[in-house]
Amino acid sequence: MARTAFFLGALAATFLKLAQASWNSACTNNVLAYHGNSAAPNGQNLKSFCDNENAYTDVFIQTFIPHRDSNGQPVFQGSGASCTVTGNCGAIGNDVKHCQSIGKTVLISIGGQTGDIVFSSAGDAQDFAQKMWNAYLGGNGNRPFGAGVKFDGVDLDIENHDPPYWGDFTTKLRALYATDQSKKYLISSAPQPEPIESQYQVTPDLLKNAWVDIAFIQFYNNPGFDGPDTLNRWGWWDSWARQSEQNGFNSKNPNVKLVYGLPGSPAAAGHGYMQFSEVRTNVAAIKKQWPQSFGGGGTWDDAYSYANTENGVNYLQNFKNAVGSCSSTPTPPPPTTGCTKYTVQSGDTCSKIATKFGISPWTKLIQWNPSINSNCANLAVGQVICVSGTTAAHSCPNQGAVCPSSSPCCSQFGYCGSSSDHCGTGCDPAASFNGKCSASVAMRVVSQHNSSTVNTNQFLRNPVGGSVNDMGNYKVLVAGLPSTKKDTSAFEIRVVAGKVPIKKNWSLTLLANSGVISSNRGVVKKTNTGISILSEPNKEEESVGSIRFVVEAKINVKQINLSRAKFSSK
Repeated sequence: MARTAFFLGALAATFLKLAQASWNSACTNNVLAYHGNSAAPNGQNLKSFCDNENAYTDVFIQTFIPHRDSNGQPVFQGSGASCTVTGNCGAIGNDVKHCQSIGKTVLISIGGQTGDIVFSSAGDAQDFAQKMWNAYLGGNGNRPFGAGVKFDGVDLDIENHDPPYWGDFTTKLRALYATDQSKKYLISSAPQPEPIESQYQVTPDLLKNAWVDIAFIQFYNNPGFDGPDTLNRWGWWDSWARQSEQNGFNSKNPNVKLVYGLPGSPAAAGHGYMQFSEVRTNVAAIKKQWPQSFGGGGTWDDAYSYANTENGVNYLQNFKNAVGSCSSTPTPPPPTTGCTKYTVQSGDTCSKIATKFGISPWTKLIQWNPSINSNCANLAVGQVICVSGTTAAHSCPNQGAVCPSSSPCCSQFGYCGSSSDHCGTGCDPAASFNGKCSASVAMRVVSQHNSSTVNTNQFLRNPVGGSVNDMGNYKVLVAGLPSTKKDTSAFEIRVVAGKVPIKKNWSLTLLANSGVISSNRGVVKKTNTGISILSEPNKEEESVGSIRFVVEAKINVKQINLSRAKFSSK
């Protein structure tokens, strides 16, 4: 017994050394966790999780503010509580103060799966930022969590399809942040892992226009972009963060940090869960290949993660072990001697130099010249800088250049590499070394719009055209999943609704040969026209954007035909 106690004490000391308590943008070992999911196992209050996970979780994100009331004020619904700005969520507020007192960063999240906040104009977005500031941050007004409670910032978990004006929201919020010097406020976001160019990225406008300090990338519930595909997708996010995105769709914050977001257990998400060892392997690979943009890891959510253990270590502890101790984000290496050089003249600015040499965006100068700070304020007359860089070798096609022999294939997303994701479907032989592309390389198909079927070993996204009940165009997406049962095949179904709401009462009808026998959402019924999955309205919330669920089909079903799929909601 004494030996056990000694071992646990030593283990706890190790975790204490690894934790830095609160968010630190200079470190690569931050660990974040969402909190407030009432459906999670062993639900405890925020204070309990802050205490229990003190040694290895740095940031807690309290969920959610999904709605606005009739006056445009935010409405909080989370942790089993619901309150408007005039309500009383003081118990949660006391937990927030406690967590902050032991060094934790606590953010409050806007959105979530049932979130429906959409701004009508830039002014509306700015007005909502003011209301958030007054109620939850550093402003004055009704304080539902208590007069002395100030969250450390906001999180944007926006899942309704591409709502505009979040850039205006963050601009206003940052201006308000600057008026309170008592703490450093943050803005985080939780984008899905698809590139901005993908029609299935839910928030391209936000990613192009909103300032965020932290991007918790949801590498789950997105087959073809999560799980084993994570490392193939991280390169695009690194380019977004480091101002080198192929089409200039860069982060507004050149110092944004990327967080590897995962479900805390298999039950926390329908797809994308990674085993403990896989987390460690992927984190090591990301830190090695993309250290400058990496900020740490995190989960949805703390309760699932806390209950999920392996050899006495829970999922968040495993994440902290994987990211290691606080190591500063490395400074980019100096430009190679082969770059095109320019001597700074009187009156030069980064913008003027970029215009002179046709560089877009001008922030590439900062990437190519580590001595230049983020706002180009330290440019000096006589300083010799590079006006071309080595990044061209990593993106393609680039003014006729091809990929180098070490990374020969130009992928469909415009990056050089040698993996199956680079050399397989979508590879551009004209931009690849010696025309090297291998169509036979095994990989997941991430976009094949002309097909109406999905194999269990592939992921195809198939639009179902036309209007349904005058609600607008719905799209049905299907992904074959590894089945946990020997006698069935598993598929994930996602319905994308664009800007129209999906009501509580919805139905999806598939052909009879789809063989669907059960669903983790709704009720499966055989009809004269096929097989229908009918919602249970008392268990649903109206949502804008998309819904997901996992179905089991007969074992001999290898594909689901979507050519006659019908979806409706009312």
